[in-house]
Formats: sequence, C-alpha cells, structure tokens
Amino acid sequence: MGKNLWIFVVIYNPKGNIREEYSTNVLAPIPKHSEYEEEAEFGGSEFINAVLDHHNELRSKHDALPLEWAKVLATEARTWVEYLISKQTVMKNPNSKRGQIVDFEWGKIIL
Repeated sequence: MGKNLWIFVVIYNPKGNIREEYSTNVLAPIPKHSEYEEEAEFGGSEFINAVLDHHNELRSKHDALPLEWAKVLATEARTWVEYLISKQTVMKNPNSKRGQIVDFEWGKIIL
C-alpha cells in the first residue's frame, strides 16, 4: 500500500442510526475519562478534536448526537485498521457489535 493512504475507522456505540437499529442495540456505557489517555498514540488532542469536530458537524445535519472520544473505541479501531492493512482491504468488521464507519483516502488529509 502507498505511503499516502489513510484508512479511517470510526467505531461508535451503540450500533445503528437514528432511524433503524439504535434503540435495540444499546450496550453498556463506555467508561468516560476526565482526560485523554495516551492521546499522542492517536495523533494528539489537536488532531482528535479536529476529527471529532468535523465529523460531528456532519452528524448535526442529520440530527444525530455528537460522538465523544473514548480510548477503548479508539484502540478497537486501531486494531481493526492494522488488520485491514495486513490484509490490504477495506471493510467493516463483521464480528463487531458496534457501529462502524470505514473509509479510505489517498493523499493529504485537510481538516
């Protein structure tokens, strides 16, 4: 794979969207942390905030609730990205009980 390939995996909880599976897929709450844990591992707080702000801006156009940072979900997403890279493919995790957005882009990312 090229060095300018970006793979984005957003994992959210609960699975589903506002019109479909949301109410039937509510899982136990993800523990919240008062500070970002090991945020540098995931690109730093500036990158995290930029990605969340941009994504939540798009979600707000559909009256969807905003996403919040959760290290446990970020770690799960990173593990899935590493698997996708090893298999040279892009797809949702068929075994996940969480909602997923999986996308890829070539080139420079501008937020």
